[in-house]
Amino acid sequence: MSEKAILNELSELKKLVLSQGLHQKSILNFKEAAQFVDLSHSYLYKLTCKGEIPFYKPQGKKIWMRREDLEKWLLRNRVKAAEEVETEASTYVAINSKKINNSKRKQSEKA
Repeated sequence: MSEKAILNELSELKKLVLSQGLHQKSILNFKEAAQFVDLSHSYLYKLTCKGEIPFYKPQGKKIWMRREDLEKWLLRNRVKAAEEVETEASTYVAINSKKINNSKRKQSEKA
């Protein structure tokens, strides 16, 4: 292996080791949080300024984030699979058709 290839391998290994550490920490600094959620520093800072992502500023300057909060933020706005939508639609139609049939029966009994 060439020296350049070895350096590239070492760089990749270093990135993997650092990313493993992020998954073990519960509190992340701003740089670690940006790496954890795979966003640029500027975009993450924009989200904090708009109040769109939870964060902490214990001494009013440095930004800290809880890994758990970031995971919840990443998993918001879930999009349902087509099968889930179809199941919910079928259930909705079945329940509401029974209600409609029952109300029609009651109206015909009154007449």
